[in-house]
Amino acid sequence: MPMTPEHTRETIAAYAAAYPDERAALSTVLEALDRGDDVASRNTVPVHVTAGAVLLNERGEVLFVHHKALDRYLMPGGHLEHEDVNLMGAALRELGEVM
Repeated sequence: MPMTPEHTRETIAAYAAAYPDERAALSTVLEALDRGDDVASRNTVPVHVTAGAVLLNERGEVLFVHHKALDRYLMPGGHLEHEDVNLMGAALRELGEVM
């Protein structure tokens, strides 16, 4: 079962409760959800949801991977897949793809 818009909205609400100063930065995603946009689809523009992970080793070093299309180093992450049911699972799947 694909991720629901409700899950995305609940995740954003929990994040905004913990970091209220960032609520305005999330308004574009919330507006897209209000319009009924499928923000889990990579084809939804101008905004869609992706998932990423931060992996630290015991020395506090962060894992970065080279993104070929952007020619930049980024933390592991990417677009949601149909089988992703929540953002945490999507982030862990993305991390596993580079390990």
